[in-house]
Amino acid sequence: MTSSPAIDALKEALLMEYRGKALYESARNSAADPEVRDLFQELADEEQLHINTLGDRFKALHRPGPTPGFPTHARKTVLTRSLAKAIAGAGYEAAVISAAIELEKAAIAFYDRAAGQAGEDEQRKLFAWLADWEKGHLGLLADLDRELKEKVWFDHQFWPLD
Repeated sequence: MTSSPAIDALKEALLMEYRGKALYESARNSAADPEVRDLFQELADEEQLHINTLGDRFKALHRPGPTPGFPTHARKTVLTRSLAKAIAGAGYEAAVISAAIELEKAAIAFYDRAAGQAGEDEQRKLFAWLADWEKGHLGLLADLDRELKEKVWFDHQFWPLD
């Protein structure tokens, strides 16, 4: 297959999204709490949407016609006390959240870099859109991670004494 910076960037992006989806599906499959399963399912679904969008862009590079648009984002999950409470602060799901934060950071850096290097305006828009969406994921995961850390600190009485 012919290679170009645009094709190479799309292939790398697809690989990142598949890895993220696999991580979220694994966490969903092991989660006992329905709210935690829903969180990981939503994140896996969003990764699939990214995969579909990237695949459409990849196909558009090889055929003439209109460039596909970008799906809109409508987050269902919000950080709630019950969600944070359902996740063990030092358990598997918390470890997945920590790993997912690093994946999201890496994806944002990649998409920002790819947007800056894109030769075409449509590619730049695609990568900027993906970076923004990943920033939303990162925000949710970082907030949840903070809650989980505080829960562990509280449970183990790591708070400073007055």
